[in-house]
Amino acid sequence: MNEKARSRLRPLITWVLTLGVAAAVALAIDLGQLGRALAGAKWRYLAVALAVTAAGNLIIGPGRWRFILRRLGCPIRLHQAIFIKVAGAPVKFALPMKSGELFRALYLNRQMGFNLERCVSSVLMEKTATLLAAGIFLLAGLAAGGVQRWRWQAVAVTVLLLGLFLSRGGQRVIGRALGGLSERLGRGFANLVSALAELSAASKVLILLYSLIFVVTEMTIAFVSFRALGMDKVPVQAFLVFIPFSVLASIPTFSGIGTREAAAALFFSAAGPFPVNYPAHEVVAGALLVTTIYYLFVPVIGLPLLRTFLHRSIWKTSEAGRETHGD
Repeated sequence: MNEKARSRLRPLITWVLTLGVAAAVALAIDLGQLGRALAGAKWRYLAVALAVTAAGNLIIGPGRWRFILRRLGCPIRLHQAIFIKVAGAPVKFALPMKSGELFRALYLNRQMGFNLERCVSSVLMEKTATLLAAGIFLLAGLAAGGVQRWRWQAVAVTVLLLGLFLSRGGQRVIGRALGGLSERLGRGFANLVSALAELSAASKVLILLYSLIFVVTEMTIAFVSFRALGMDKVPVQAFLVFIPFSVLASIPTFSGIGTREAAAALFFSAAGPFPVNYPAHEVVAGALLVTTIYYLFVPVIGLPLLRTFLHRSIWKTSEAGRETHGD
């Protein structure tokens, strides 16, 4: 299969997976009961969830990315990081496998003249740090909940990610492995991680702390969303496990739509790790609120900025326009 065919197949797989899982969830519950549960949500809780979403996506997320870029020699102002994050959110949502995130790197390259590979490296660092933070919370949730299932798998994956994140040696091992498969692939990976290898362990620890706080915002939104629907018996440790799975589910699908709701129905059922005995339509409604508030809110507010963002990501500005990137 050539590259053109693969590029067409990836979004098709994402659409099929997203719609298929979402349809399965819809068929498994009473949609009327789901609608009534959502209609009865307490608005004061939803207002808190929206405020936390704004803090995570307008302050913590852009602040973390700006911190990484500054360490890579690509300084930008906070308002620029916020604009790029928000305006690029619809692209991130629409393209599969998080590939829309690369438009942020294109924007910095086209508008500010930063090295493209360094900009891509900043995005990779963000994603890796988020996955690692999610893995740490997953371990904490499994331990706190006394869940034996998946514990050692989670430990192995988290330790592996932590080693790759903090050590330059781990990155070189991956580079050599990829080089054995394809010289071009190995060379491309080496170029991407070369900038990340320059970051000190102290800087990476700070990035990880940023990421832990960032993941906490989604956990808070989930906690408040379930409370908005009156589900106050869901234990806190349940969210320590549920949200990391939500983070992973958002990678192969469109923002985890369908898979997050299916995970909620599984997690909080009699057969799940946290049997809290709430009806399926209620826990699905809670997960749907998380999807709407955390994953759809920012792409929606970014729509008016999308045209400008795409234009600037494709076309270069004059040299004079680049002088605004510094502090």
